[in-house]
Amino acid sequence: VGAGAPPSGEYGNDRSRLSFSNYGARVNLQGHGAGVVTCGYGDLFSGGHDERQYYTATFAGTSSALPVVAGAAASLQGICKARYDGAVLDADEMRDILIATGSPQQGGASTHIGPRPNLRAADSALPAPDDLTVSPLYIDTVIAVGTQMIIPLTLTNGSATATLAFEISTVDSVLKNLGDWLVVPDSTGTIPPSSFVSVDLLFDATAIEDRIQIYKGQVRIAFGEDGGPMEKQEIVPIFLDVPCADTTYVVETSFQPEGQPFQWIDITSTGAAILATSWYNPAVTEYIIDDGTAGPINIGFDFPFYDSVYTKFFIGANGAISFTDTNINVQGYYTNTVTIPGQPFATFIAPFWNDFNLDTTDGGHGAVYVYKAPHKDTLIIEYWRVGTFKSAADTLTTFEVIIDRRGDITFQYLSVDSTILVDSALIGVAAAECMVEPFFAYGLPAENRVGDSTVVKFERMVAVWDQSGDVNNDRAINVGDAVYLINYIFRGGPLPVFPPEGDVNCDSKTNVGDAVYIINYVFRGGPAPCMYRL
Repeated sequence: VGAGAPPSGEYGNDRSRLSFSNYGARVNLQGHGAGVVTCGYGDLFSGGHDERQYYTATFAGTSSALPVVAGAAASLQGICKARYDGAVLDADEMRDILIATGSPQQGGASTHIGPRPNLRAADSALPAPDDLTVSPLYIDTVIAVGTQMIIPLTLTNGSATATLAFEISTVDSVLKNLGDWLVVPDSTGTIPPSSFVSVDLLFDATAIEDRIQIYKGQVRIAFGEDGGPMEKQEIVPIFLDVPCADTTYVVETSFQPEGQPFQWIDITSTGAAILATSWYNPAVTEYIIDDGTAGPINIGFDFPFYDSVYTKFFIGANGAISFTDTNINVQGYYTNTVTIPGQPFATFIAPFWNDFNLDTTDGGHGAVYVYKAPHKDTLIIEYWRVGTFKSAADTLTTFEVIIDRRGDITFQYLSVDSTILVDSALIGVAAAECMVEPFFAYGLPAENRVGDSTVVKFERMVAVWDQSGDVNNDRAINVGDAVYLINYIFRGGPLPVFPPEGDVNCDSKTNVGDAVYIINYVFRGGPAPCMYRL
């Protein structure tokens, strides 16, 4: 759409191009590009000095030209639907009619902005639709990776006497070898007079191997009278969005309204320090503690991470852990080319990926501690006063990652008071292309920048179910669990190690009925303890 002069003559000849307007062969139509006042008599209306209600008298350019053209198109579409029993014009037909019937551009033909719509002339020239009408006119939809969707396409024969034959083909407009993501199982057929048929379009994201975000295509319907040539064609544009299917985590922070509270857990006196001899770096042996890795270390419980469950982990000296990667570095070194998604690691939890150095012989300092809760439901890894590569100015850099049996991941930052250090950090979790939760990457987005005494929590949203009954947490369900429950109920013994384990019959209570339930299960072949949601 181009910006043309209005009829007043104040801005030049009517329908001539205004100097600031875009122009060229791809500009189809023009509208008023000046002299337009919005509702409320322009600047005379202030809305009680509420700036959200201000109107302006300087509405111009394509901002004013586009509504003129869009209004004409909307009006003509309404006329067509009313006149021809719901039939609609597609985008090409609408454009062609408005151009052919519009009031011509004046002057400066070399700077083409097209005619101004003439709705009265367009109404008079509105042709009857083809015998075949298609609904919907276009499809813009979303399906997740690994899923399928069927959308019906309705073909209506407007002729009262002729049977129409049709043949449907599909085209991938992106022109990539992406697999058959758009399929028409029944691509040929006939439509009796004054009747319609419904054709299913199969959108198949399971056929996609190398995913891109947006797919574009066309459904082309060739048609004609049955027995004759199919010389006419209708085209339905297709837009398909294929986002990652994963919705495993929702992120909450302490700097959101009513967000996560900061509750620092110091484990330097209760946890175990990773000894200097525990680090390794086979690719660069002189930087064992600088860019090295330690592990595997037992988690102490089954930890669900995306679509897998892990019992061991590895610690990277540069502020990240992994459940699968034995070397948490890139060819032996830290690099800031690591991204989420796109990380080179199979699993990656990065509370503060940065170029840290624990090697006291090379300007480094600090330590990493690991703490496992007695109830075997929580693991904490604390990076305590760690230094950056050959720098001693950041001795207070202290943060921790907490993972629990439910699958939640919490990052806490006690002291990361160097702005330069924060802006060079990568924060997030990842397992694969569609199993990622990026949060902060080397300064962006600025609103996610962490600081002292802040929290970022990745709360697992996928339901994880476990069987109750292992009251004493010995990884078995037997008479010992019944004894443990009886001791708790009647003698004031300790609580079940993980409280939901004690509610064996899932009646939301832990009482003698649960002990009887376990005995019945163990000795009499009764029903198994119920499942509960972690």
